[in-house]
Amino acid sequence: MNDTSGRYSIYINDVARLANVQYRAARRILKKIRMHYNKPPRSLVSITEFCDFMQLREDEVRRVLGV
Repeated sequence: MNDTSGRYSIYINDVARLANVQYRAARRILKKIRMHYNKPPRSLVSITEFCDFMQLREDEVRRVLGV
């Protein structure tokens, strides 16, 4: 996908809105994604990794996020 917006990572507030969960639950989701991809704590999670883990279509997620 050719992304010209410059935004590649997803943040806690984005996860909370997309998954319809509260802030703490969104933090746990990002933690699980980092563990799944063997990433260090507090590292950024890409939109692609999030979509793959949550089994969502990336184009739909990017549309909802406005990127």
